[in-house]
Amino acid sequence: MTKRNGTCPCGSGKKYKKCCYLTQSNSAKAFNQELKEVLQQQAFNSLDNVQGFVDNYINEHSNQSIAAFHGLTPDDMHQLLYQPFESPSVISFNSSNLVEISQVPIIFLALELAKAMEEGGLKPTAKGNLPQKLVRQIYQAYTQSIYKPKYELPINKEEDFYDLNVARHLMMLSGLMRKYGGKFVITKQMKRYLNDTQAGNKQAGSEQYLSELYFALFKTFCLEFNWAYSSYDESYGFVQQSFGFSLYLLGRFGDNFKHTDVYGDYFIDAFPDLLLEIEASYSSPEDNIKGCFSFWVFEKFTRYFGLAELQYTANERGYFCETEVKATPLLKSFVQFKKRTNVIKGNCSKH
Repeated sequence: MTKRNGTCPCGSGKKYKKCCYLTQSNSAKAFNQELKEVLQQQAFNSLDNVQGFVDNYINEHSNQSIAAFHGLTPDDMHQLLYQPFESPSVISFNSSNLVEISQVPIIFLALELAKAMEEGGLKPTAKGNLPQKLVRQIYQAYTQSIYKPKYELPINKEEDFYDLNVARHLMMLSGLMRKYGGKFVITKQMKRYLNDTQAGNKQAGSEQYLSELYFALFKTFCLEFNWAYSSYDESYGFVQQSFGFSLYLLGRFGDNFKHTDVYGDYFIDAFPDLLLEIEASYSSPEDNIKGCFSFWVFEKFTRYFGLAELQYTANERGYFCETEVKATPLLKSFVQFKKRTNVIKGNCSKH
C-alpha cells in the first residue's frame, strides 16, 4: 500500500498525497465497502468464481458515471487528469481553422512580441526582461482593444504587465523565441507562423496558422508552465492538473453567467480530499481552494485563452469582489468532450 508521503505509483514523480490519492481515497473506500457488502450476499463454488465476479464488478464500476463527476466515469476522470491530450474518447482539441482568434489575449500578445523581434531581435534589460518602452506600447494597445484589467496599475517593467510576461515565458517554453547573441529573437517556427499569418491576412485565410499557434501555446500553458508562478503555491498544483475537468464543467454549465463559487463547489465535490491537504490560514481550506480555483482557472487560464467571459461586480467601496463567468463560442469549437452518460452513482443536486 502506497504511503501518503511516498512517490505516487502512477509515475508522475509527485508525492502520492499530491497526486492520485486525491482522486482515489474517498471513492476507493466507498467502493471497497460496497464490494464487501455485495460479496457477502453471493454464494460461490470456487475462488475462480469469486475472482471472476470481482473483475466484472470492478469493470462495471469503472464505466459508471458518478454524480460528483457530472456524467464522467472514474476511468474518464483518470484520463482527463493524467492523459488529457492522449484521450480523444474523453476530450479532444481542434487545432485547425479556429475562427476569429486574433483578438484572443495570448494570440494578440504573441504576435505583438513576434513583430517586435522580427527585425534584429530585442535587447533585454539588465534583469533579462523585455524593454520598458515596448512593454508600455503593447500594454496601451492591449488595454484599448483586447482586455481592460479590473484595476489600472503603473507599468514600469515587464512583470507589471502579467499577461505579457506570461506570453514571453510561454513562447520560450514552446520554442517560439529564445535568447541568442544577447537578444530576444523569434525562432524559425515562430517566423513561419508570423509570415503565414501576415500572408493569410491578405488572402483572408490566416485561421489555420493562428490555430496551430494557439494550440501550441495552450498545450504549453497546461503542461509546462507553472500556474503557481506568481500566486498561491505548489500545494494547489492539483488545480492545474485538473484543467481538463475544469473545461468540462465550463462547457457543461457555462451557457449562462454563473458565480465562480458554483464551479469551486463542483470542484471540491469531485475532489473532497483536497480539503485535507490545504492548511487553513486567514480563510478556511474550502475558501482557499475556491479562491485559487477561480483565480487560476478563470482569471489566468480560460480568460487568457478566450475560452471564458468574465463579468465583475464592485462593492460600495469600488472594489471588484464578485466574479461571474460563462463559456465563449471558442470553447465549444476548440474543445470537444465525450457524450455524457446517465449519472448512476450518488446524487448531485447541490446546484
